[in-house]
Order: sequence, then C-alpha cells, then structure tokens
Amino acid sequence: MPYRKSHMAQSYAFIKEYPAALVKGMAVQDGNLRQINPKTGKKNTVPDLLDFAQNYLGLDYIFWVEDEPYFTDEVLQQLPDIKAN
Repeated sequence: MPYRKSHMAQSYAFIKEYPAALVKGMAVQDGNLRQINPKTGKKNTVPDLLDFAQNYLGLDYIFWVEDEPYFTDEVLQQLPDIKAN
C-alpha cells in the first residue's frame, strides 16, 4: 500500500534503508488495487504501485496476487509480456 502512514515509518522505512546489494521483493496483496492512495486521493493503479516499489522502496521483485478482475484488467494490461495461465 503506497504511502500508507502506518507502513511508512515502520516496514517501508526498513526496506528502503536495506543495502542496494540486498535483493528485495514484496507482494501486492488482495485488495491493494481497490484501496485509495493517500498521496493521490484516488484508487491505486498499477503504475502507482510500480513507481512506489521501484523508485521509493528500490524493490527488485514484485509478486502480484491474482485478485480478479484487477489482475486481468489492470495488471496484465500494464505488463504485456506476462501471459495469464
């Protein structure tokens, strides 16, 4: 959840400070694409989540939960090289 106040000072702060040499990854959980992004005041989008994960947290991997219809309608549309099984 990008910019969620309860996470920013705790888990996100620790992840952000991990050394660059450490491989980092997180999962996008069920419901993340339904929640409001506190920074934008709008529903989270795949680009919001990607930007936060890559540019704020410095993640190497993002694991997407197949929360439908969001996974097919939004995630796969932003990541065209991935094919749904």
